[in-house]
Amino acid sequence: MTEWKEGIWLGISALLTAMLITFAVVLGGVVKEVSHMRQNELNTTAQMKEYRKWALVDNTIVNSADVISCILANKSSIPSIIVKKDLSVGASTDNFNFDVNTIKNYTWDINNSAYLWDGTKKDDYTFDRLNAYIPPQATYKAHIEKDLNGVVIYIWFKRIPMWSNYENVIISGDDLIACINESRYIYVEFEFIDNAINYQWRWNEYSLSTDKLNELKSKIASERSYRAIINRNSDGTINHIEFSRTDG
Repeated sequence: MTEWKEGIWLGISALLTAMLITFAVVLGGVVKEVSHMRQNELNTTAQMKEYRKWALVDNTIVNSADVISCILANKSSIPSIIVKKDLSVGASTDNFNFDVNTIKNYTWDINNSAYLWDGTKKDDYTFDRLNAYIPPQATYKAHIEKDLNGVVIYIWFKRIPMWSNYENVIISGDDLIACINESRYIYVEFEFIDNAINYQWRWNEYSLSTDKLNELKSKIASERSYRAIINRNSDGTINHIEFSRTDG
């Protein structure tokens, strides 16, 4: 009888041991899964914070003050900030086309058409240097470049013409004058119409002499409003840009 009881207890003991081992394995798996979920949650939160931090420069159009603020607020190597100061006529739809190898091998000189702020040159972060490179009236297309883990490694600012988003909008006379000045040497046709003073003229980079530029400026009233319209060809390319006075 004693041996029988001992056998039962040994069986129960083995069963309990097996149950405890199974429970420990299951509990370990649950803990591991919870830990994995928590890590994913932390990663997602970090990515959201990262996104919110740079959301304003994620394929948006910004002004020069936004560019300078971004540079001054981030004086580190990651993310590095690249500014292309030369006008890119088709930049509203162009892709940002510097690849990593080009960035590594490019000679980043402040006198070049593109420059990189990566926290290594302290003199590059002065207002005088930034204002000299980034014109106050300039407009930029902003873009962020990420690595495979979703971390922002580069922030791009490519300068685009003021009129790149003039798809039937009302602008001021001051904006119109700035637009004409900015695009003087860009091969795009422009037309100015003011029926109130019976004046109309169409020009491109070859016909806009200094005298004609001054004449146009004299015809544009800064306190007036003008409608800006981009007239496009059937393939979507720009045919000409029209500015017409909207008030009397």
